[in-house]
Amino acid sequence: DYCVTDWGDTDYQTFSSNDDNKTVTVFTIWNRDAKDGKFDAYVLKNVEIGGKNYTVTAVGDYALDNSAGSTAICSVTLPSTVKKIGKSAFEGAKNLKTISIQGNITSIGKNAFKGINKKAVFKIKASAENYKRIVSLIKRSGVAKTVTFKRVK
Repeated sequence: DYCVTDWGDTDYQTFSSNDDNKTVTVFTIWNRDAKDGKFDAYVLKNVEIGGKNYTVTAVGDYALDNSAGSTAICSVTLPSTVKKIGKSAFEGAKNLKTISIQGNITSIGKNAFKGINKKAVFKIKASAENYKRIVSLIKRSGVAKTVTFKRVK
């Protein structure tokens, strides 16, 4: 296992290698250069590490930097390559209001979205069948009953 840092526009993420040595998991999403103490996170599809290209396939357990990151994050965008969201990945992110998912999620860990904003909107790009399955996974991940779901094309 190794951990590297990739700098993004408004935040940065660290990655850990997966067992296949071809893909990586987002290990931490850090709050960086947040405007007004807030930031939007964009999980990358691919990252280059040591001259080699890796596909980002998961957001790890406890991914948010729990100091400022958990309260500063306002939105997160997950690409189609991400299949898994780890346990407590976004737990306690009370200002997280917009979650955009490109419909390939197959697993969401316990409490992954517990404590996010009660009026959060999940925008899910997926087939009707996949959409229903993903909504079901999200509902079991600790979200408030007041969050809304929107299927986007």
